[in-house]
Amino acid sequence: MVAALGKGDDKRLARYYDQLHDHCENLDHDSPLAWEALATWTMEPRASLRYFKIALKQFRKLNDPNDPSLPDVLFHVGRLALETGDLKSAQKHLAEAQQEALRQHKVYAGGRHAEDMLKLERRIADLLLRIHLSNR
Repeated sequence: MVAALGKGDDKRLARYYDQLHDHCENLDHDSPLAWEALATWTMEPRASLRYFKIALKQFRKLNDPNDPSLPDVLFHVGRLALETGDLKSAQKHLAEAQQEALRQHKVYAGGRHAEDMLKLERRIADLLLRIHLSNR
């Protein structure tokens, strides 16, 4: 989709990102979805990790154990921690993401979300294996 965008679209996307960033940063916004969107759109890994951690904190405040975004946010915190060299944090968050994905797979058995959780669990398992192999 991005490859099909024209120059005017790039400017609109940059303006959207700036608005989202200002909304989250300046208003101390407590919407986990807003922080997750900002983290997803941020290209710099450390900044993206920071935003995903804020999203995670906000999801936990909501106290909804079946929120379908929780395992995904945990995955991204772990993935970015690994990318930035924090193996301990990566392993911790990826293990929790894996546990949540498998738990939610059971909760949503038979539905589309259950399949999404299995796909996510496979991605998590791959990263956990990489961490394990790098510790040898």
